[in-house]
Amino acid sequence: MRSRPLYLTESQITMAEALPHMIWTARPDGVVDYVSEELERYTGMVGLNYEQGEWLLVAHPDDREDVLAVWSDCIARGVDYKVEFRILHKDSGEYRWHYVAARPHRDAAGQIVAWFGTTVDIHSGKLADLIIKSTEARLQRHIDVQVLETKVLDLISAGEPLQKIYALITTTVDRMFQGARSSIALLQNGLMRMASAPGFPADFPAVLGDMVVGENAGSCGAAAFRKCMVIVTDVMTDPIWQSQRELAKQYGIRACWSVPVLGNNGEVLAVFAVQYSKVQAPSKDELGFVERIVQFLRVAIERTRQHEQLRRSEERFRLVARVTTDVVWECDLRTDRIWYSEGLRTLLGHDPDKDPNLQTGTGSSVYTHPDDRDRVQALIAEAIRHRQFWQVRYRCMRKDGNYAHVVSQAYVVRDPDGRAVRLIGSLKDVTEQMSLEEQLQRFQRLEAVGQMTGGLAHDFNNSLTVVIGSAERLLDELSHDDPLRRHAEMILKASTHGAEVTSSLLAFARKQPLKPVSVDLADVVSSMRNLLVTTLGERIELTIDAHPWLWRAMIDVAQFESALLNLCLNARDAMHEGGLLHVRLYNQTMGTQHTGRLHDLRPGDYVALQVKDSGCGMDAATLSRVFEPFFTTKDVGKGSGLGLSMVYGFVKQSNGHIDVQSVLGKGTEITIYFPKVEHEVGDICNETNAGLKLNGAREHILLVEDDDLVREHVESLLLNLGYRVTAVPNAAKCLSMLDQLEPVDLLFSDIVMPGGVSGTDLAREIRKKLPELPILLTSGYSEDIFSGLSSDLSEVKLLKKPYRRHDLASALKTIFST
Repeated sequence: MRSRPLYLTESQITMAEALPHMIWTARPDGVVDYVSEELERYTGMVGLNYEQGEWLLVAHPDDREDVLAVWSDCIARGVDYKVEFRILHKDSGEYRWHYVAARPHRDAAGQIVAWFGTTVDIHSGKLADLIIKSTEARLQRHIDVQVLETKVLDLISAGEPLQKIYALITTTVDRMFQGARSSIALLQNGLMRMASAPGFPADFPAVLGDMVVGENAGSCGAAAFRKCMVIVTDVMTDPIWQSQRELAKQYGIRACWSVPVLGNNGEVLAVFAVQYSKVQAPSKDELGFVERIVQFLRVAIERTRQHEQLRRSEERFRLVARVTTDVVWECDLRTDRIWYSEGLRTLLGHDPDKDPNLQTGTGSSVYTHPDDRDRVQALIAEAIRHRQFWQVRYRCMRKDGNYAHVVSQAYVVRDPDGRAVRLIGSLKDVTEQMSLEEQLQRFQRLEAVGQMTGGLAHDFNNSLTVVIGSAERLLDELSHDDPLRRHAEMILKASTHGAEVTSSLLAFARKQPLKPVSVDLADVVSSMRNLLVTTLGERIELTIDAHPWLWRAMIDVAQFESALLNLCLNARDAMHEGGLLHVRLYNQTMGTQHTGRLHDLRPGDYVALQVKDSGCGMDAATLSRVFEPFFTTKDVGKGSGLGLSMVYGFVKQSNGHIDVQSVLGKGTEITIYFPKVEHEVGDICNETNAGLKLNGAREHILLVEDDDLVREHVESLLLNLGYRVTAVPNAAKCLSMLDQLEPVDLLFSDIVMPGGVSGTDLAREIRKKLPELPILLTSGYSEDIFSGLSSDLSEVKLLKKPYRRHDLASALKTIFST
């Protein structure tokens, strides 16, 4: 329907109608309000309502969406409109190419008041351009296919994996075929699985999963089933896509051309496919290109599989050579020529292909340690003469000049006359195994020493209890000006020092009573900085580095502080001229790979404390004894040899692990691993005796102690403190006479006693008869205090030997006051 435009005069309209081109105008909002009659003459379409957008009907159906999109964008932005599209030609019945352009007309304020446009037939020139471009594109495709074929053959020759070849083919095809997305699906066991589809989203292969092969399984499934090309120009109408149309919609597949890749025996190896997002039929040239690509894809798959089979065969041989040991070797006794498997490079660093010494058996012997060489050669010679098999352990030089401990074993191959002609053998590095065995032996030795020291400390604590108590009694009896008082004070001081030594021994033996709490070790170490700086002196630079989110550990803080101080003191003594001491705290997850060298370490999460110095270091002999009690490298009188022993015991008792690495002349690195706290627990509260009067009020105490001296001493001490006492030598005697005794106010018993009934057993039996009776247990073997107590004895009080009179009096008063 024609209407009169608002901005054209009669003369302008007359001129527009006289021109051989189509002239048109539109309002500011893009609504076409005038088109010259040339459009009706050209298209034969009369009576169109341009204002309702019917002008778009003259355009080719495939062009309408793009044309409208460009026109809407230009209106929105107020820019010139320039587009090429096809318009129906009445005389030929074809759609011809036109160049359509429009420019906005603005008023004095710059507002668009109208659009003026023209439409010009450019079909002849456009066809010429399309022919040229098509020819150029076809030629470029030929070149691209040739280049692709060359690259694929190069990859095959280089032994590159098939996946790389698939990726090259599909990405190249996607570039060659405009708007295409290609894919390669491999066929195995009757199912297909996507191997390469770079134009699709990353989840495409996973969503497809295992694709079935069948007549109605989409283009690819049908192509594999029919063993021929399947062309589907519209998947929304073709019945073979009925079961996969939702998938096609999801990934924008509208057309799909699929070609099976057939092997020499006719089996389907794969399916190559080209997909489009719109209805698309292939040209003859495109089909030719696809078939050519499929042919060298077949070559790639078959040749690569052949190479892979060869590689697997070679790998199988290499694995057989390594199946029991790291190196397989063979020596021809007639020529002395020897061959080593490639494992020799890994095992010792030597390259048998480049080292002339490793070409002969005689030459190879130069790498045997001089002290072992004669023994090894004599054993081999004896085996060649009389035996079928031999095995020998010796030291063999690595590439770096260090020696590895190796085990070599071989069979002697003889000819029909019994003459030895070949040796076929193996070589295995057992250096680490020997190191672990030595470490295990050291660990077991330390365990044995720990058991012994724990027992000695128990007996010694009994004796010290008597000595300390007797010294205190003497001091009570002697006046301040008595000459003997000095000797009593010396006895008390020496016995107190003996108790400290015993405590160190118990720490080493892991029998020292601990009061573990959940702590942040970084806070503990930070609080010790000033103490450590003062202790180390000005010549040693201290650095502390802690992980900002350090896990918590369950430890006895006092014992930890003592252990850290001991480590720092040892480091100070190792740096005679000063140096650097680095303390580091960090989180460490230990897996099974760490438990080889650290054989008693369980996998898990640990808080690590590392103390590293730049001192003199230790040799292997010193390192092997570093935790032994009383072992020291310091001058006489400058060290007890219990510092590191105590640290070792504390760490083990805390369920941790300690590792020492040291190089003579380069320093020492000690790392302690404490288990991470998984669940927080409450702190243990200490009782106080402040304000208590320590003398007794004639309460009756049942004393059970197997050591005669200790029993006599403690009985006297209790009487002196104002208590009544019944003393018995063992638990059995106590139980037998319990019913005949006058009422008892407290049981005071040693834990470790002969006769098969311990102090904890005694406490449990008495609790059955006298559930309200207070119980105080003591031991010089502190581990027994904790290991023997269970939930039914949770209220039992504990006192560690050796104790002083004040300690005993305080403990009793605390019990009787509650």
